[in-house]
Amino acid sequence: MRVYEIFIFSGLIFLVDIVFKYYGYLTADINPYVLFAVYVAARYGLMSSLILTFLSTLLTILSVYMHYGKAATQIVLSWATLRVPLLILMISIVAGILTDLRERKIRDLENELVITRNTIKEYKQNLEKYETITNTLQKRIVLEEGVSAFVEKLRQIELYNREDIFNQAIDLISKFIEATTISIYLLSSNNFLRLRVRKGPGFLPNSFPMNRSLVVSKSAELGVFSVADLYFTSENVDFSIEPAISVAIRSQEKVFGFILVEVISPEHLNRSTQTYLQVLADWLASLLEISSDLTNLVVTDDEMKFYSFLLKISERYEKYKIPYSVIHAKLGNSKEFDELKRLLRETDFVLHKEGELRIILTVCGEDGLKRVLERLQKVPSLTIEEAYSRS
Repeated sequence: MRVYEIFIFSGLIFLVDIVFKYYGYLTADINPYVLFAVYVAARYGLMSSLILTFLSTLLTILSVYMHYGKAATQIVLSWATLRVPLLILMISIVAGILTDLRERKIRDLENELVITRNTIKEYKQNLEKYETITNTLQKRIVLEEGVSAFVEKLRQIELYNREDIFNQAIDLISKFIEATTISIYLLSSNNFLRLRVRKGPGFLPNSFPMNRSLVVSKSAELGVFSVADLYFTSENVDFSIEPAISVAIRSQEKVFGFILVEVISPEHLNRSTQTYLQVLADWLASLLEISSDLTNLVVTDDEMKFYSFLLKISERYEKYKIPYSVIHAKLGNSKEFDELKRLLRETDFVLHKEGELRIILTVCGEDGLKRVLERLQKVPSLTIEEAYSRS
C-alpha cells in the first residue's frame, strides 16, 4: 500500500470521528484504527504499519484536543488513551514482522522457482542438443553402415566386359537410394554428354552439351551438385534440362562422365544419397581409368607394360579395396593360346612371352578366381604355377 493511501484512509476514519464525535474512538468497542492497523500490517508489512501507527496516534490526540479543549492533556496522558497507540504498535510490529517473514519466504520461493525454471529450461535445451547430436550420430552410423555395405557390394561385382561396369553399377545404386530414374552419361572430347545406361523413365535427352545444364557444369567443378543448390545462384536456369543431382565421375582432373539422378522425391534429396553417389562415382572412375584401354582382352609381351598395369590396379586396391587376382602359368602348346583367350574376360590383361603367362584378372576376388581356374582346366597343356587374389 502506498503512503498516500494510508493517509487517505486514515483521514476518512478521522473525518468520521470528528463528524460523529467518537472522541478519538477511546470509548468505542471496536477501534477502526486498530482494525486498519491489523489489515495494513498483515497485508503490507512492518514499515507501512509503523507509518500508520504514528499517523493514527497523531489523529487520535488531535481528535481529543478538538473535543475536550484544555482538559485534553490529562486525557491524552491517561492509560485509556495511550493503550490504543501501544496496542496498534504491538499489533503492527508482530503482524508486520510475520508479514515480512512471509513475504521474504514467498520471494525466496519465487526466486527458487525462477532458478528451477531456468534450470529446467537449460536441461531442455541440453536435452534437445543431445537429441540432435544423438540423431546425427545415429544417422551417421546408419550412413556409415550403409556405405560399408555398399562398398562391400561393389567389391563383390565381377566384370566380364566394359559394359558390365555401367550395368551393374546402376543396378546396385538403385537398391541403395530411393530414386525413380538414374542415368550414367559419358563425356566425349567435345564436351557432349552421351547416355550410356539408364534405369527408370528419363526426361533428359540421350546427348546434350555439358554447358547446357548448370547442375552438370557445376558438378564438373565441385564434384557434386544438386538442383537445390540452384536456389543460391542468380543465373538463369532451364529446369527442363536439369537433373536432381549430378556427380562427376573423375580421377584427379580427368572427367569420364556423370551419374545423374533425373527423378527423385524431395525427401530423398539429401546428403546420404549424395554420399552413395560419390562412392559409386569414385569406384567407376577407378575402373574406367584402368579399363580405358581394355575395350578387348589385352595380350602383350611387354613386361614393363604388364607391371605398369599391375601397379595401377594394386594402387586402386589400396585406395578402394577393389579386388583383383593374378595367375602365373606355363603353356606347353602355343596352339592352345587362342582357346585360352576365349576363356578369359574382355577386362583381363595377359603377358605372354615364350610360353610363360602372367594373367591379371581385374575386379576378381577369390570366388571369381576359383571359377576362372576351373575354366582354364579345359586347356590341356596349361600348368598353373601360382594363383592368388587380393580381396
